[in-house]
Amino acid sequence: MRARGTATGIRRWTLAVAFVTSLCALASPARAFDTQPHFDITRDALTAEGFGLPSASIAGVNNWFVDYYTNPDRNPHSGHASFLLGWTRLGLAHENWPNFYIEGARRMHFDYEQRAADMPNLANTAGIEREWDRLQFRARRLLGIYGRANDPLGVLSTIGSSLHAVQDFYAHSNWVEDLRPGAPGLGGPGIASLGYGSHPTFFDIPPDVRRTVLVGDRNVYTGVRGIPRQHGHWRSHFLPHLLPGQPTFEEALNKDWSGRPKYQDAYLTAYFASRQWVRAMRTWLGNEPLWNRAMSMPQTSALSHDITGAEEISQYSGHWQGGGEPCVRFINCSARSGKAGSLSSLTIALRDFHAGPTSRYRRAFNQMIGEWALFGDIPDLPDPPSSRTIQALTRFAKLEVLDYRAIGLGDPVGDAEVYANVRLRGQPSTSTIIDSADSFSFRRPYAPFTWIRSVPTPNQASTPVTSMTVRVETGNRSGAGTDDDVYLRINGDQRFSLGKAAYDDFERGDDDTYSVPIGDATRDGLSVGDIDRVAIEKSKDGGSGSWFLHGVTLIVNGRVILRNRAIDRWLQGSGRTWAPPGFVRDHRTDDVIGVWLQLREDDFGPNDTGDINRFDRHTSLPIAYRMGTTVTERARGGALLAGRLPSQNGDSAQATYRLSTLTVTPPPSPAPPQQPQPAPPPPPPVSGAAPDLVISNMTSNSFTVKNQGEVAAGPFRVTVVAGGSHVEIDFPGLGVGQSQMRTFDLTCEYSREARADSLNQVAENNEVNNIASHAGPDFC
Repeated sequence: MRARGTATGIRRWTLAVAFVTSLCALASPARAFDTQPHFDITRDALTAEGFGLPSASIAGVNNWFVDYYTNPDRNPHSGHASFLLGWTRLGLAHENWPNFYIEGARRMHFDYEQRAADMPNLANTAGIEREWDRLQFRARRLLGIYGRANDPLGVLSTIGSSLHAVQDFYAHSNWVEDLRPGAPGLGGPGIASLGYGSHPTFFDIPPDVRRTVLVGDRNVYTGVRGIPRQHGHWRSHFLPHLLPGQPTFEEALNKDWSGRPKYQDAYLTAYFASRQWVRAMRTWLGNEPLWNRAMSMPQTSALSHDITGAEEISQYSGHWQGGGEPCVRFINCSARSGKAGSLSSLTIALRDFHAGPTSRYRRAFNQMIGEWALFGDIPDLPDPPSSRTIQALTRFAKLEVLDYRAIGLGDPVGDAEVYANVRLRGQPSTSTIIDSADSFSFRRPYAPFTWIRSVPTPNQASTPVTSMTVRVETGNRSGAGTDDDVYLRINGDQRFSLGKAAYDDFERGDDDTYSVPIGDATRDGLSVGDIDRVAIEKSKDGGSGSWFLHGVTLIVNGRVILRNRAIDRWLQGSGRTWAPPGFVRDHRTDDVIGVWLQLREDDFGPNDTGDINRFDRHTSLPIAYRMGTTVTERARGGALLAGRLPSQNGDSAQATYRLSTLTVTPPPSPAPPQQPQPAPPPPPPVSGAAPDLVISNMTSNSFTVKNQGEVAAGPFRVTVVAGGSHVEIDFPGLGVGQSQMRTFDLTCEYSREARADSLNQVAENNEVNNIASHAGPDFC
């Protein structure tokens, strides 16, 4: 999986030492969520919005490309690196990234601030507001381009790259921090205390509140000019006395991995903001057939290549899930260095990523990224709808690995390089790599391996299978035994071989219980409800011929679901399957999710797996987690129900994990819109010369009122209504033949109607021509 290639470890180590100073620069932070949170949030948000996992992963790699293009002078393949660093390309040509690629990527980080007049001052709420308008304007423009081109990959590139900026706002800024009165630039706006829920997004706070409340001590900022706080790095809080000017634990602004203060709040808010943004993008695109194509892209080898590149480059540079950047002792270690990553493996991962042609996904990113470099004249755009409904229907499951012991895991020389693979409610992810540590307890500045996954409310699912054993009894009569293969089938697609190593199974009179090898099936989400049959199958008759089956007892998750100790049937010839009649599938559901945990060792070559399952023929740990509970358990490998070779499960290990549920308080329901007061009855038309007010033009967000009468009109009001909302605009008057245009902002789900002189303030010669309507939400 990792550090692929045929070069020896010695060669890689020598290469890493020779270029250690240059390569360490590559690992410098991009000032963002680490790649793993970006990937997990993006996949989670998009799959919750109906996207398939391949489509969500395409958006995820485009999200990562933003970081990857940000530091070209530290990448030997970019065409911008020094000659010394470029030499490490190992003969592969550089790519000569255009400067507008780089500038576009850099402007997708919410604390990047070019000293140019076109960029806002991100040290205050007004500048942040303007940057959000820029991102929305550019996203709308790109979606318009790809909508006209009918290009689903362009849509996904726009989604993924823009989500990088959306998510980074909460990792880079002080948005989720508490108020520190009297200390401008050192605290947060205290958003959670304003009555808009525990994790409101930027757009969940009404614009007038942002303008009037989020000022002074409550200003929102992202750690740029005018702010005394620094962004900070992964362990900046740990050595402030050795690094004058470095921020303390609380003062560092970054919330980019699970060891940082307020990381969890930033993560949850970024998740809600991501879904809010994606829903808004769907309306901005306004092309449902194209959106549906983008949601259902296929998995390809090129996509797997890009996902692997994002994961490996981020892990080996120390920016996947915290853990610090790699170093070579006594040469280049610093306060940024930790136990994550590997310079030698980073070199190989970069080489492998750039070997061969550029993938279609990165080509799409290259075609799009320059648009994000532009600023210019940006209109004040309406906010996306509130995330209140999303938050009201969402909880989160949190999985942490608190410690581990690689008891038999590791190389013959040196300690193990351990990482974890997980599936959390079906979503795959992995951890950072802890280098050279057979045991680890994650003391500060380290933090447990951590994953967070959304769970809808309500949630009812079939209970995940966590263990499966089957007792098989062979009859005690002449010729009852067999040397043929025996299987357990549980549905039309899944059957499992039964047997024990170095053991003569299924002989006359045998009574053995087997651990069913369900590891891969539980990884893929096997549940109790998937068991629609229990069948014992024998392979074609071999030399020993038939087999006399006496009894079967199947136990799933510690509960007997089938017991029959009087089968007494020969399995032979064309009748080599036994299945009980009338077996009934378990259709019960519960508020439960599946969790799957695996401990592995990174290696030059095939990666070893640490056994943390107590049963034979298992190494991974499947868990059925009931939401709303907190579970802390220690899992240790074993070979329960093994044959005569108890070590057949390979390298033993143990891990302590904790599962918990995170809940949020959603923003409150909006107050019912104030209905306009009924207009007084219109006066009778005036005979002779009089004003005549009409709506001469109406669009989805503007109207034009005209006086087509023969006398000037005095003060009057125009009311625009959409659904239960309305806008009222007063005019001081209108001369003969004059027109005035006004814009308005109303929800896009409804047609809208405008009424001139809605209070009947003007005596007109025609009182029935004051209304115009617009039926289509064409601007949404």
